[in-house]
Order: sequence, then structure tokens, then C-alpha cells
Amino acid sequence: HTGAMVFGFLPSVAYLLAIKAPGWIAPDQLPQLLTKLDGHGLPELAVIFTLGNGFIITSMLWISAVAAMVDGRLRRACGFLLVAAVLTLFGLIHSVDPRGGIYLPWDLDGLARIISLQFAGAYVALALLLGLLSL
Repeated sequence: HTGAMVFGFLPSVAYLLAIKAPGWIAPDQLPQLLTKLDGHGLPELAVIFTLGNGFIITSMLWISAVAAMVDGRLRRACGFLLVAAVLTLFGLIHSVDPRGGIYLPWDLDGLARIISLQFAGAYVALALLLGLLSL
């Protein structure tokens, strides 16, 4: 399960980058970099902040899911991924609030809603794929 543990460090690294970003980026440019769409997907800085928010719970879920996959327990991994999808919708992990706050999913709009739904949708898609592979 060493690979699962290493994979679990990624959200921590994203959170560290989010902590350091205000020191590397001019304060007046940070909001623009978090919200500006350039036609090539989501703003990179917003994705890094979102990935890092709730990093402790995210890491535990990722490690558990990957360890379950390694053990061949794909349905168990599906469960962890579906829990992650629900927690993402409420901001308990991958909060789209730059400060890491929680919220109700129906209160989000614009880019925040898009990012939240894409993160949650990715978890659901992976859970469905693993569910199909477990048959």
C-alpha cells in the first residue's frame, strides 16, 4: 500500500502551494488568476486551491480507495469515491471557497459551481467505472 500512501500526499502538496501562492503572486493578481477562464479549461490556480482544500479528509479517502483497488476490492473503492463526491458537493473536501469554507451545493453559481460539479462528477465517473469493472 505504499503507492496509496504516496498518492495521498498530493492534496497536501496542493494545499502547501495554496499557502505559498500569496507570497509568489501579487495580491492584486490573485483574484484574477483564481477566476479567469482562458478557453483551455478551468483556471489552474483555482484547481490547485480546490484540490488542496480539505486535504486531510481527501488524503484519507484517496488512500483508502487506492488501497481497496490494490486489494481487488473495487466495490469498497467505489464506496470511498462516492463519499468523496458527496463531500465535494458540500465543500468538506475540494472546497471552491479559497478559504476552504463549506456551503450548500445549490448556493454556488458561476465558476464555483462548475468546479464543484466537475470534481464531484469525476469521483462519480470513477466510481461507476470501478463498479463496472467489479462485475
